[in-house]
Amino acid sequence: MKKLIILLTMLMSFAVLAKPPVKSKFYKFDEHMIDGQVRSPSIIYTNIREKVKFERLLSLKKSFMRKLFDTAKERIFK
Repeated sequence: MKKLIILLTMLMSFAVLAKPPVKSKFYKFDEHMIDGQVRSPSIIYTNIREKVKFERLLSLKKSFMRKLFDTAKERIFK
């Protein structure tokens, strides 16, 4: 009787420890037909090729150079 109880206990413990089966996913990469409309932006871009004005930026760059060289001499960068 003891052997039967031990045997049943062992069999039940193995059933508990068994891992559940892993579900596999299947992806189908065949041709698909998608019905729909091609959408485009509703905003009309005008004056895209407008002439760029850099003159103001160049004057800012010249005034900025001295400050830039002064900061290079600061102790933090050594």
